[in-house]
Amino acid sequence: MNAKNASVIGLIFLSLLVIPAWGEISAPKVTVSALEKEYLFQANGVPTAGLIQDHIGWARQMVERLNKIKAPASVSFKKELKALKTIESQLTKADLTEEALLKLYLDTREVKRSIAFKNPFIDFNKILVIDNPYPGRSQEPAHEARHRNGHLAQNGGRLVVLGGLDPDSPVKQLAPEAGQLGSFWRPDLSFDGTKVLFCMKPQDEQVFHIFEMNADGTDLKQLTFGDYDDLDPIYLPDGKIMFSTSRANTYIRCMPYTYSFVLARCDADGKNIYIISRNSECDYLPSLMNDGRVIYSRWEYTDKALWRVQSLWTVNPDGTNVRAFWGNQSVWPDHTTEPRAIPGSQNIFFTGLGHHAWFDGCVGQINPAEGLNFPKGLYKVTQDVEWPESGDGPIDPKLNDQYHREGAYAEYKTPYPLSEEYYLVSARSGGGRAKFKLFLMDVYGNRELLWEGKYNAIHAMPFKARVVPPMQPDSVKWPKIDPAKPQAVAPGILYTNNVFDGAPEIPRDKVKYLRIIQMDPKTYSTWAKTYQHDGPAVGASQAESVKFVHGTVPVEKDGSVCFELPPGKAFYFQLIDENYMCIQNMRSFTGVMPGETRGCNGCHELQQNTGNTSSSIPNRSIAMTNGPVKPTPPPWAGQSVSYQRFVQPVLDQYCVECHNEKHKNPALNFKFRDSKIGWQIRVQTRPDEKSPFTEPYLTLAARGDYVRWGQSMEKDDVGVPVSLAGTFIVEGYGTHDPESLKTLPPMSILSHKSKVIRNAMSGKHHKVKVDQASLRRLIAWTDCNGPYLGKEEIRQMYDPKIENIASLPVRPRVGTAPEIQRFNLYQNGNSVAAATGPLKLAPDNYQSARHGSSLPRPESLLAVPAAYRSLETPKSQGLPQKAKIISAAYGQGKTYKDVTETVKGLWTAGQSTKLTQYNTFFGDPVFGVAKDLKITYTLAGKTKEAIFSENTPIQIMR
Repeated sequence: MNAKNASVIGLIFLSLLVIPAWGEISAPKVTVSALEKEYLFQANGVPTAGLIQDHIGWARQMVERLNKIKAPASVSFKKELKALKTIESQLTKADLTEEALLKLYLDTREVKRSIAFKNPFIDFNKILVIDNPYPGRSQEPAHEARHRNGHLAQNGGRLVVLGGLDPDSPVKQLAPEAGQLGSFWRPDLSFDGTKVLFCMKPQDEQVFHIFEMNADGTDLKQLTFGDYDDLDPIYLPDGKIMFSTSRANTYIRCMPYTYSFVLARCDADGKNIYIISRNSECDYLPSLMNDGRVIYSRWEYTDKALWRVQSLWTVNPDGTNVRAFWGNQSVWPDHTTEPRAIPGSQNIFFTGLGHHAWFDGCVGQINPAEGLNFPKGLYKVTQDVEWPESGDGPIDPKLNDQYHREGAYAEYKTPYPLSEEYYLVSARSGGGRAKFKLFLMDVYGNRELLWEGKYNAIHAMPFKARVVPPMQPDSVKWPKIDPAKPQAVAPGILYTNNVFDGAPEIPRDKVKYLRIIQMDPKTYSTWAKTYQHDGPAVGASQAESVKFVHGTVPVEKDGSVCFELPPGKAFYFQLIDENYMCIQNMRSFTGVMPGETRGCNGCHELQQNTGNTSSSIPNRSIAMTNGPVKPTPPPWAGQSVSYQRFVQPVLDQYCVECHNEKHKNPALNFKFRDSKIGWQIRVQTRPDEKSPFTEPYLTLAARGDYVRWGQSMEKDDVGVPVSLAGTFIVEGYGTHDPESLKTLPPMSILSHKSKVIRNAMSGKHHKVKVDQASLRRLIAWTDCNGPYLGKEEIRQMYDPKIENIASLPVRPRVGTAPEIQRFNLYQNGNSVAAATGPLKLAPDNYQSARHGSSLPRPESLLAVPAAYRSLETPKSQGLPQKAKIISAAYGQGKTYKDVTETVKGLWTAGQSTKLTQYNTFFGDPVFGVAKDLKITYTLAGKTKEAIFSENTPIQIMR
């Protein structure tokens, strides 16, 4: 620190203290106002003559810009301009002392503030804002999802109304009530300004609920209840409420100890809650656009690396017409969120945040008319900071060239636009737990302090009436909510007139079908990482979802398709050839609401979402003329895709005779065995534990090594990391590589790149030619990108044993995880308890191969389908090999279900099947009661009956 700096800072502190003659410091008698402290901070403690001159210039520029805005005739800047001229003249004096410079600087800031608040866009004098502490210091409290979980919230927050635009204005606390504590996230104000809608975690609870009160703080009502988080509610033009919620009971795929939250809507009184998102990961912070749509940020990684894709999407208030808004193929910024529409504009303000740094931030603007991905349409507003975590891209598109920095602010959050150039925003100086203060700013860097709370002043909005956006029509066929009597839910219809429209160069003559792949939500969690990031680990190339091949539909000669889809589920599509091999893969997901009809432009992720029935797409195609078809299911209809059931049996039958431990290349040993590869070292090192995957799965799907998260892997001739099996190694890129998100060329990944499939179907590899049924399964597994586990395997796992279970609002499960009906929720918010039976925990003496998860070894899991066996054949009860099945029934008392065909199918498959979890095979004819399986058979001319108690291990073999 130089002498000049020291003397100025000393002057500041001397103004705060009075030192008596005896030298002891007494209580302060002279104070510096909050504004003066802020101005001195912005001057870095040194208000020089040059800085004063800069502020005079910035103030005059502000006057010029404000004079261009239509303002009341009474607004005049003559007084301020005269004062600036007087200050400027005093700066020419050569003998200015430090005290004089300080006074001139503060006088200049006072004049500049007067100019700023004559802005005609400031037509309010009250502000709604929360003052909230940071979340608890648990594992990754600043993670984009984890920070919002109620059980990690810190009490002490408050919802307040600022009674003016000055830091010393009166503050009225609306919530919590006197003597109570709580925590808050973003509130909302009704369009007429008479009611406040907000989420609060009461001090004695673990989750956030939605509340409403009058604007004066009276008539407090709790609208939602239960064990789930309900967050960030907004009023909709039709009187409904939209919010984020954890009621879908999903967990972050790459963070199993974190609840996820998706979009839902309810009536004005909190009743009739429906989940409208298809997502498994988070949908964040919905807000209304000027045209009545809702904009929000959506986290996804459908065949994409997990670290960058948190982009902006829009949806109608009824959940229809989900569309990408900006950034679904952009590395920069890392996470676009906290979007707010600019009044009278199609553009939006947003905050660029970090995946693991929610409380860092840089404000930006997006103009979607200029482009959908970086750098087109993107502009940085707060140019004094980089985009958090990702840093700035190869170019840094700035909103203007006149931006200047005032003070050492490091982070910005929750911008609320007043116009294209003026906005409310929260900012903090450096330091991970520094305090966010509330400011009025413009896009040129001018800022004025509005308020400093006890914790963090964030999510501010003007306390005034607003224009109600247009009301979008509600086109959904909402089913009646009755969990005890589930109602039929109307399917939706999806169509396109030409799947090749705007897509990459696809060999049209090869395309025969469109394949529909369903991704199940992750309602299960081990509450601990089992591999790399996820638990349980569904796949090795990324944190994966369980996948089903829902079916195929024909692509007509003109490229059109039109088909039905079940609502509320996540789907993506593939163009496939006559051998059911993937030609082009969609790397995003979509879906429909009940009764929704919507169209798509082409089959690629750049434009996969368009409008609903009011779309401009003409109704002239072959498919639309013929009407919607129901997808044709695969031969294994109803089964999820997994390695153990779809791949290893094929290898055993056709490959291991040569590809075993004696093969000249040890890496091409295709015999089923434990893997010697342990845990992903970037998470934890657990050398004494086995891998959750087996061989040769890792050799085939992940090159026999770790998928090294965030580290670039060797690419092929088209720049894509693929495995021996042809699976796309999603995370085989660097974390800042935009190539990881691009639209891939046709046939550059999956089955058409698979050496395994090429050898299996050509007949040229040692004259091996796999039968068509097995080949189709092998292709489906590859084109689903090589999942290791399916639903059937996960359902055989134990529920996790958790030490801190009392601290969790919802008990994580795996084998007994609930299947949430998103359009038929338990309205009391206790879906897990209501929808599932008793826990399935491992015995106390069970030695788990997982850290804290108590799961069986994967290779001992049940193999479900008739034609494919499990990979080990433990000795257990069974039937003689020469027995002939006559009949089979499953149930108890007077209720038995005929399961003859199912048992015969298992029996006549010519394979060995370990049968344990009977309900998985046969359904549950009598819920909550121990049942028996009765099998009648003949052996040596005699009829016999075998009775097995429910879940008794049976080895069925011919």
